Amino acid sequence: MSKTLIKNAVIFQEALGFINSSLVVDGGIISDIIQAGQAVPVCDEEFDFSGLTVLPGLIDIHLHGALGNVVNSAKYDNLNEFSKYLASKGVTSFLPSTTTKAHETIAAAAVEIKEAMEKGVEGAEILGMHLEGPFFCEKYRGAQDLEYLRKPDYREVLEFNELSGNNVRLVSVAAEQDEDFEFIKYLAKNTNIQLAQGHTAADYETACLAGQFGANHGTHMFNAMVPIDKRQPGILSAILDKEFTAELICDGVHVHPAIIRIVIKTLGPDKIAVITDSSQAAGLPRGKQVINGTEYIVEDCVKLPDGTIAGSVVGMIDCFRNLLSWGISRADAATMCSTTPAKIIKVDDRKGSIKIGKDADFTVLDSDNNLVCTIINGKVAYKS
Repeated sequence: MSKTLIKNAVIFQEALGFINSSLVVDGGIISDIIQAGQAVPVCDEEFDFSGLTVLPGLIDIHLHGALGNVVNSAKYDNLNEFSKYLASKGVTSFLPSTTTKAHETIAAAAVEIKEAMEKGVEGAEILGMHLEGPFFCEKYRGAQDLEYLRKPDYREVLEFNELSGNNVRLVSVAAEQDEDFEFIKYLAKNTNIQLAQGHTAADYETACLAGQFGANHGTHMFNAMVPIDKRQPGILSAILDKEFTAELICDGVHVHPAIIRIVIKTLGPDKIAVITDSSQAAGLPRGKQVINGTEYIVEDCVKLPDGTIAGSVVGMIDCFRNLLSWGISRADAATMCSTTPAKIIKVDDRKGSIKIGKDADFTVLDSDNNLVCTIINGKVAYKS
């Protein structure tokens, strides 16, 4: 099997920061990391990355579609196109996310995701499945489909998990809809699925208890949940007080940059996953778009005609660059865009950092933090 040398790069390594190093990739795996000044081996292929920065590949654990197609109804070709589009945004792996729909629709999506994972895609690797719903409250449903909201039922999740090849990695739920926390307790005890609280009216006490029982992750923080109140703290206060992990949409629309800085200072980058929550409108021209029979307005995010925000159109590389423009360090931005997401969905044994033995997934930037190329399992999947 051929070996590839990536030399003279500035590489971000967890706990070490940015250091001048070279990488050896063997069979899609990082086989060696060589510090500056040390001898480099002779390899079958060689790339000189002088002046370039290598980040661990960006990971998006929450997105719903792109290019006019949505995960709920995606077939293999759609998922493959998503994966190539995401690679062009610096993403090396992702969780396709379903929304609140009929049981049959989500079940069909689980089957398609399983088959795409088995067949493989040409761009960003599919890591599993995120169920955003259907177990939400009506008041904070956002753009989720009111018709299909229902009470949490762990048996339904178990079925979706089986259909996906045991690849459901993240489930979002409104904890106040879960009677006696039966849903959360069962899945936390009997599966390896990360449970999140989202689209929820949970008060502080309910959210804290749900976190204690296993739902200790916040879905797109500040969006579709009870705002912070000084006398009646809700889920947001629980996330901050009990130090849950949480998602932040960093498009500059869903959450103000000042709030993002405050959350990072409070929780730290090791608790925050940057997400896009990108919609099927991502990658489409701005203006009015009719997608699958529904009218959307595409601007700096995507909205329903009544003004309700229905997702983003941002890419992960854009989120990374936004963080830098808001005063966040490159190291913290890289951690939140790669390392922490991998830990949250429990794939950090092979993803999320540049270490010997891990997958050779890299997002490569120039000195102005522009995307140069995206490398997935040691192969160039996108080149600018």
